[in-house]
Amino acid sequence: MVAGVGFVEDPEGELGRGLPLDRDVHLRRAAQVLAWSTEAALSLDEIDLAALELTGHARVILEELEARTAALPTGSELGELLAYSLAEAGRRLSVTFSSLGALAYAQSRARLVEGLHRSLDRLEQHPGTRLSARS
Repeated sequence: MVAGVGFVEDPEGELGRGLPLDRDVHLRRAAQVLAWSTEAALSLDEIDLAALELTGHARVILEELEARTAALPTGSELGELLAYSLAEAGRRLSVTFSSLGALAYAQSRARLVEGLHRSLDRLEQHPGTRLSARS
């Protein structure tokens, strides 16, 4: 859990459903976070906020990918590749703040967002897996 940040209860995962993915905004945020160095004069609150934003976005992308991957034909090579990527993303999302430190945690989330968007791009190349209205 990110220090000093409260979380909204959403056990059914309804809050993000139907919202656009805002790809450009979040990729810019990820690039900004990856450019931060340990010497930068950043407040812990700024790092926490970035980590929280990127974590939320990663969860929304992951949900989108899971739904679209489930629609692929059984035994599809792309489906198998994406299943591996989704499992890895789930493992990376389970890493806690305390195990990494604030900046490393935020940068890990930034790399995850970039990777999930690459998976969406791969899926977009596949016939019959058009992006939803959210993308």
